[in-house]
Amino acid sequence: MLIVFCGDKATLASSKLREARLLGRLVQIALVPHLGSQGLNNSIKVDLTEQLIVDAGKQRREGRRDSLKFIQRENTRRRLEVVVERLLASRVPAQLDAEEQSGIRST
Repeated sequence: MLIVFCGDKATLASSKLREARLLGRLVQIALVPHLGSQGLNNSIKVDLTEQLIVDAGKQRREGRRDSLKFIQRENTRRRLEVVVERLLASRVPAQLDAEEQSGIRST
């Protein structure tokens, strides 16, 4: 099972749940920034191909003919693709193993 925590407060809560061992062994957690539109727009500036995501209004002013709404939806889709990649990359076991608990890492 995958549990997604969105935002700074949720990330803190996830770490407390892990420390208290309140999540099952088969649970994985993923951490992402808050998913509100403003948060997405402010935190994700490039897409998965490292292309800059340009404001829809600016694209229209620079001559793009697609509707403003179409460009906005396209930009949102590109940002959400980044979120999905971050989710997949951030999955970690919900319970810390004995080495992680003690702070000792094996080599």
